Amino acid sequence: MVRKFAEQQWEKKVAPQLITAQAQAKAQYTASLGPHVDKAWTTMDPYYKTTVSTASDFYNSTLLPAYYVALPYGQQAYEQGYYYAVNVGYPYAQSAWISTSAFLGRTIWPQIRILYGENVEPQLVRITERLGRYRDGKKLEAAVDAVEE
Repeated sequence: MVRKFAEQQWEKKVAPQLITAQAQAKAQYTASLGPHVDKAWTTMDPYYKTTVSTASDFYNSTLLPAYYVALPYGQQAYEQGYYYAVNVGYPYAQSAWISTSAFLGRTIWPQIRILYGENVEPQLVRITERLGRYRDGKKLEAAVDAVEE
C-alpha cells in the first residue's frame, strides 16, 4: 500500500521534474560541450581503433599462448610449493620453535633471573631507599620552613 502510494507520487511529482532536467541538461551539453567532444573523438578515433586492434592482436597472438604454455608449470610449482610448505617446512618450523622455546625457558631465562636478582634488584632497592630519604628530607625541610614562618 505504501509502495503503491510512493510510486504514484513518484510518477506524478518527481518523474516529470527529472525528465525536464534531463532535457535541459542534454540541450546544454549539445549547445556547449557536445561539439568539442565530437571534435576530440573524431581526432582520436583512428588512434583508438589502431591501439585496440594492436592490443587485441598482441593478447591473442602472444600473451594468451604464453599463458597456456606456462600454465602447467605454474600449477606444478604451486603444488610442489604447497607440499613442501605444509609437509616439510611447517613441521620443521614447529620443531624449531618448540626447541627454541625449551632452550630459552630452561637455559637462558634462569640465567637472566639470577643476573637480575644479583645485580639489578639490589641497585633498584638502593635507589628506592635514597629517593625515600630524599623525600623525607624535603618533607622535613618543608616542615621546618613552615614552623619558622
